[in-house]
Amino acid sequence: MSTDVNKPKSEGSSKKGIYIFLILALILLNVFFVYNNMNMKTENAELETHNTEVQTSLDEAENSLALKIQELETLAGDNQELLAQVEVYKQELETIRQERDKFKKSADYNSGQKKKLDAKVKELERSLLALGNTIDSLKANNEYLSRKTDSLGTSLVASKEENQALKSDLTVKNKKVELGSLLKPDNVMISGVRYKGNGKEIETTSAKKSEKLRFCFNIPENLVADPGEKTLLLRVISPGGSTIAVAAEGSGMFVLAETGEQKQYTKKVTFPYEQTKKNMCIYWQQTGTYAAGNYTAVFYQNGYEVASVPFELQ
Repeated sequence: MSTDVNKPKSEGSSKKGIYIFLILALILLNVFFVYNNMNMKTENAELETHNTEVQTSLDEAENSLALKIQELETLAGDNQELLAQVEVYKQELETIRQERDKFKKSADYNSGQKKKLDAKVKELERSLLALGNTIDSLKANNEYLSRKTDSLGTSLVASKEENQALKSDLTVKNKKVELGSLLKPDNVMISGVRYKGNGKEIETTSAKKSEKLRFCFNIPENLVADPGEKTLLLRVISPGGSTIAVAAEGSGMFVLAETGEQKQYTKKVTFPYEQTKKNMCIYWQQTGTYAAGNYTAVFYQNGYEVASVPFELQ
């Protein structure tokens, strides 16, 4: 009898132990899941922070690369080899931008993405280093060329100034030769003349009796002057200060070599010259009566005044 009464108590104790075990197991399992979940959240947060930092580095490196590409393109100028290199860097930059955009659009972060981002940053750093070296080399070369050009420019300026000085000196010498080759009339004798019935000339100082004006002079020997045909212009200035001129008698205009001013001449005479002394006379005749007073005869050659002689008709 006593054995039957104790049996239910043993079974109840056994079941209670199982329940307690199950409860403890559930608690431990729950704790494990909570702990694991917290670890995953922490890991994901750390990974996300790392990825954000890497993306920021990637953006900064990308901007630096873009600026250096622009700098290289400017330095390249018309150099086709460097321009081709610029295009390679541009393509590389575009690839990196596309990868970066993929990372930014992705909702999940994992260790694989972390490695990719790290790799892209290192890739950009290598590109920046290579591009920086190329740009530094180009700048150094450009500086050298600039200094060389400046030196050459300075030399050219010095040569130009030297040439200008030589030209100026040559101009002065040429002018001296030109002036030295001018034929300057000397022993100039001027008078009025009238004619007898037989055509003989009679010298006179009377204005009323003068039918012509006669200008006789010597052309001196001048070895500087080239032999050949020469031309003298005679300008006769009347007592009133005006140039005596009649177009029908051969009067005309000429230009003064020193000032470029236009002047009227009375008569032109052309003659052969052989670098020897020569005597010659110029006559001037006008239809009207000559005025009494003081006159001036001025001779010109090649636009230069070569002689000036006053004379009087009474």
